[in-house]
Parts: sequence; structure tokens; C-alpha cells
Amino acid sequence: MNEQTDVKKKGRPASGPTSFSPINPVSLIQPPAKLPEIALGRPMPDADLRDTFSQSAKLQAQKTNVSGKTKIIFFIGRGRTGKSTNIRYH
Repeated sequence: MNEQTDVKKKGRPASGPTSFSPINPVSLIQPPAKLPEIALGRPMPDADLRDTFSQSAKLQAQKTNVSGKTKIIFFIGRGRTGKSTNIRYH
């Protein structure tokens, strides 16, 4: 009980930082799970693809760090052509 009262004196709720930390890893894991479906060549509009690519690229950039450079993998949805993945280093 003392810890909760100390946190409330600082002006932060006791559930704030503790409830926020478990949410982040779940949000980082979800977009890569959707990427294999896009790589199979599902018909999707370009606007939706751009949104999912931008979100997945940012989340993958946070996850994978290759010697200082962030490895971002873009899945290009062009049906069943040969080019399905594009790896860029920023």
C-alpha cells in the first residue's frame, strides 16, 4: 500500500507504467504475423498496403538492428511474381 500512495503523490496512477509496458511487445509482434499473408499475393488496395507497410516497417526497424543499421523488410504485393520481398538498409 505504501508504494501505491507514493506513486499517487507524484501524480501518476499506479496502473499507468505497469499497464503500458505489457502492451508494447504485443503490438510489435502483431504486424510481422500479417506479413506472410501479404507475401502470398492477396488482393489488397494500395492504400491499405501502404498503411500496413509503413507500420510493419517501423516496428521491424525497432526489432531488428544489424550492426547499427536498421534492417527494414518490405513485402511488395504483386500477385505471384518472383519479387515478393525487398530488403533496404537505412
